[in-house]
Amino acid sequence: MTVVLDTRDLPVEDRREALYEAFTSSTVSQKVAFGGEGAPLVAKIEAWTLGAARVLQVNAPDLGLERTERQARSDMPELLAVAIVLRGLGRFRFGAESFEASPGQINLVDMTAPYKFSWSGSGGGWAFKVPYGQLRLDPPMARKATSRLRASPLYGLVADHIGRLARDIDIIAGDPAGLGAAVATTQLIRALVASAADDDRAAQETSGEALWPLTLAYIDAHLTERDLSPARIAAANNISLRYLYKLCARHDLRLGEWIVERRLRGARQELEGPGSRTVAAIACRWGFSDPAHFSGRFRHAFAMSPRECRNLARAGGRFITEQDP
Repeated sequence: MTVVLDTRDLPVEDRREALYEAFTSSTVSQKVAFGGEGAPLVAKIEAWTLGAARVLQVNAPDLGLERTERQARSDMPELLAVAIVLRGLGRFRFGAESFEASPGQINLVDMTAPYKFSWSGSGGGWAFKVPYGQLRLDPPMARKATSRLRASPLYGLVADHIGRLARDIDIIAGDPAGLGAAVATTQLIRALVASAADDDRAAQETSGEALWPLTLAYIDAHLTERDLSPARIAAANNISLRYLYKLCARHDLRLGEWIVERRLRGARQELEGPGSRTVAAIACRWGFSDPAHFSGRFRHAFAMSPRECRNLARAGGRFITEQDP
């Protein structure tokens, strides 16, 4: 993270000019105004780089932004921003269209076109700005999607993801794996735009691409929970059960069998490890309530019983078959 400016570090008389300069140097060309006349101006600007994306967070009183048509035409590269109001109530205007932005809602801002944005009183906002070249979508599609976002079945999933990213951005941007978060976020934004714009072809291409790794990651994170079910997986990813099964069919995966295979693999790793849990306890931990059923599935998968697997591991050997996943 880079703290671009914290006005509390400056004399009161220098704050407004420094804040204006810091803001205009940290984002695209636009007119900016801050309120708080007659009171000490308390504001903070923070910025992060996440892969090809630039993240900006602003906390300031009475913010007003205006991007003119001339400014929109002059800046390169062409950018799309996904913005979220963290505190206060914002208002966007795109041409003749105007709407409120409540905390937690995500909004698209096509930065190749004019717009206005403001909030009154003390407010906070966060934006993930990514080049259109990374999204592999064009500005007209993003503009078409802007007013339709909340009608998309992907809106809840993407809003939740953006909210968590905004909350944890300092940790994620500082992690070597943060680039993966940038790629996943870009894929989700692309899928949301295509879905909201009613571009069936693009939506089909992008939604599965973005959702599939998130779905598999959710399953892996909850494998040991006995109530893990297709309905729960679909609900956690804000998609319908029917769409979940379509994703699985697209990737040639039988969901129930895949979950069982992953659980068996986890149980085998635990059996081969140094722990002292009983076979029944390990079976229960990995979602098998019936030890006999667990033993049967384990033998079918690995051509040996769970007890034989443990004994071989403790004897220093490891039995490997063609069925070993």
